[in-house]
Amino acid sequence: MKNVCRFWPLLPVFAFYLHNIDLSSDSYLLVQGAQLFWSHLKTESFPIGDSFGPFASLQYLAALPLALLGLKQGLIVRILIFLNMAASAFLARTVYKHFKKIEARSVGRFFLLIFLSGMPLWYAHAPLSEALATVCISVLILEFLEKRRPLRLLLWAFLSACSKETAIPFLILYLLAAFTAQNDPRIKTRANPTACFSIFSGFALGALSQVALNEIRYGTFWNLNYMQKLFQVQELTTWVSFFFTQFFSPTVGLIFVWPSFVLTFILITRISIQSRTTRLSCGIISLSLFGLIAGFARWYTPVGSVSWGPRLLFPWLIPALIILLHSSAAEIQKQISLWQTTLTQKTKFLVCAALGLLSLPAYSALFGAHLLGYPFEGDAVCTKAPVIQTDVANFYHCMNHIFWGKEGILLRVFHVTENPGAFAAALVCIFILIRELKLFLAAPDN
Repeated sequence: MKNVCRFWPLLPVFAFYLHNIDLSSDSYLLVQGAQLFWSHLKTESFPIGDSFGPFASLQYLAALPLALLGLKQGLIVRILIFLNMAASAFLARTVYKHFKKIEARSVGRFFLLIFLSGMPLWYAHAPLSEALATVCISVLILEFLEKRRPLRLLLWAFLSACSKETAIPFLILYLLAAFTAQNDPRIKTRANPTACFSIFSGFALGALSQVALNEIRYGTFWNLNYMQKLFQVQELTTWVSFFFTQFFSPTVGLIFVWPSFVLTFILITRISIQSRTTRLSCGIISLSLFGLIAGFARWYTPVGSVSWGPRLLFPWLIPALIILLHSSAAEIQKQISLWQTTLTQKTKFLVCAALGLLSLPAYSALFGAHLLGYPFEGDAVCTKAPVIQTDVANFYHCMNHIFWGKEGILLRVFHVTENPGAFAAALVCIFILIRELKLFLAAPDN
């Protein structure tokens, strides 16, 4: 009860959080596609066409049953948001229980602090599928690490494969990294034939669902929208710019929207390379992330639509973090204990305050669209939002201006008058984050 009471200041903040849920235009296109499916099914008039939407099948698995009930679009979108919230809470609890099970409770607490200080909170209150995709991929990894029942592996493999048309090769790499990370004798996890059969059966069913979806909307096996040359970057200089955008852009880069993740990833990488076993899993994860970032850099909007940070990359970040934390759990626990016992109170306070300040934009973005929309607003360089179908050269010129030429979010967040309520709510979150970090660093877990 005492632990619960520590968080009472978050009650009005959480209400504000719910009030400022993001109603993306993409989500209405998704719901419209789900409603069109049922109307076309009655008349047996297929393919539906571009109005169905270009999204992966995972999003429709959630939207189609709701559309069948005849619910209004706005209500369906809000239900999808609460589904994302519930799924995100389920993931946080499941990961913490996993580390508690392998006697690495402090690593589980460390994960929760990272999880609650960045991108996951924003995507949890958006109707986009990234939160759901993150949960599916992460739980598949956890099921594999804990040697769960074959049917559960099949289910999560199927859902993970439905998250994106190109997901399966990277899912295989992540599972390979998880396999090499199994150095804990308390959990005897092996890629036995039954587990492999379940996983690849799930992948096959997921791939078939994507093919069936493309037949419904385009009358072909392929997603014709994503294959258009217009939407693929042709210039090497643009590709390089979009590659580094995903990490270093002051308006959308990962290092600014989720600094705690980047710092943790660097820390774990430094720890992992000291052991041959963990070095291998770290190498596979790094290679996978490089491939994902390079692939997204070929897309005309490398970070997705207007959203918080690199939206396309987000579903792969938490699963990567889980694998790396698991592979080096013992070493990370020792490092945490070292921090708890050797750092001075002044150093601990400075570390907590620095992380709190760096996380301020992430919390402020939860309570309004002021930090999301401003890079795409017109200015002297680009008077209006660019449209690639109208002018390709101008589109890429404006996108590079959005990513590199505008004021960074770390400075923009201090424009308090734009949304004073969001700034005040963010300060409450920062206060609690700093307090929890100080408690975490205070003494070793019992």
